[in-house]
Amino acid sequence: STSISPTPKQINNKDYLVYQQNNENVYYTALRYINDPILRKQFYFGHKSGIPENSIVLKSLLNTRLSIANKLGHSSHTSFNTGSTMAKDQKNVNSFLNDVSDYFKIEAENDLKIIKNLKIANEIDDNKNIYPWDIPFYTSPLIPSVDLSNYLSVKNCLEALNAIVQSLFNIEFLHVTNT
Repeated sequence: STSISPTPKQINNKDYLVYQQNNENVYYTALRYINDPILRKQFYFGHKSGIPENSIVLKSLLNTRLSIANKLGHSSHTSFNTGSTMAKDQKNVNSFLNDVSDYFKIEAENDLKIIKNLKIANEIDDNKNIYPWDIPFYTSPLIPSVDLSNYLSVKNCLEALNAIVQSLFNIEFLHVTNT
């Protein structure tokens, strides 16, 4: 795992273990560029496995969340959360998700065929199943590159940097010419 060791903290007279969050950019970049499928798998599970102590805290939070929803007259946290929204209840949410799933199913199956063909062409082993750690690696070449030079010119970047520095530190950079 890429996580940092826990740091004990006390907040409102309660003990907590605080962990530094994994760097998502490093994780996704690694999955896009690691050619070795075994190393990709290890990196994936190292990142996703998290820290066992956090599961205890998470379970406690979920139970507390359910308890609060129950005390407010709801059968679940989802019921509590969706009651005042356009969704109204979990049945409507599930119906919407099923509709979206049905709508994109054919496209998703076609995308998986493309990814599977790329995997067959690139890997030597006999296992041609597509796993979650394979998707970033095989989809990154399929994403068209975009020319950002018009947006990321030196002039535009310096202007943006100046605006950020001015808003954060109240410092203004002025162009000075030799007179």
